[in-house]
Amino acid sequence: MMICIALSMSAADHPEGDQPSAKTAYLQLDSTYLDLGRIALDSIGNGVMRFQNTGDAPLIIHRVFTECGCTVPSFPMKPIAPGEYGTIKVRFKTRGRPLGFFRKSLRVKSNASNSRVVFTVKGSVIKP
Repeated sequence: MMICIALSMSAADHPEGDQPSAKTAYLQLDSTYLDLGRIALDSIGNGVMRFQNTGDAPLIIHRVFTECGCTVPSFPMKPIAPGEYGTIKVRFKTRGRPLGFFRKSLRVKSNASNSRVVFTVKGSVIKP
């Protein structure tokens, strides 16, 4: 003969560290495009992508991936608190690039519920 007993515990019955946390960060970009405008050949264009943590837990950016070495991002190493803003700075090096329009995708990896966010950097390389 087999006896089964089901136990039910409320959240209040769990030890303090064992309660599941529903809090998550959320990375909300101001825009999906960062327009660097016209950049002279053999120079560097700079831009800033602003974002906000619209979640309810600290946001930590782990890495920003780029398509090539001509696009160099820098991002905050410290956590971004809920409701706070942060920036991803982007440098675009035009040395060796062809003249004309460019478009590069950057992928942001973080601890947010939307852990992989993509934005595009665009502009034009012109003669000096």
